[in-house]
Amino acid sequence: MSPPRTKTPWGWYEVLATGQEWQVKILYVQPGHRTSLQKHAHRSEWWYLLDGGGLYTVGTQTLLPGDVSWVHIYSGREHRLTGSPPDGLTVLELQLAHSAGGLSEADILRIADDYDRK
Repeated sequence: MSPPRTKTPWGWYEVLATGQEWQVKILYVQPGHRTSLQKHAHRSEWWYLLDGGGLYTVGTQTLLPGDVSWVHIYSGREHRLTGSPPDGLTVLELQLAHSAGGLSEADILRIADDYDRK
């Protein structure tokens, strides 16, 4: 049985495994959608392309997932995922907490969001 999917305005995510200071997720961004431009105070993340295409935005850089094997997002750095037609973007995300609460969704500071979430 696969883990439950959490639906979002941009697609979905599944939590595959969680430890005390780490978490592994699969994120799917639908074609033409994107996650919020965000940053985290208490965790860093790594993205690894599993399927599809789109864009990684990290700081002032925009990268094509097929051009890099993985991306490291340091704590405090702005980032976003964008899914491209026809298949969207599927990535494996590893989160490492630097302090208590680092794995919580409350550690998301949204800078810009297409869906008016705060």
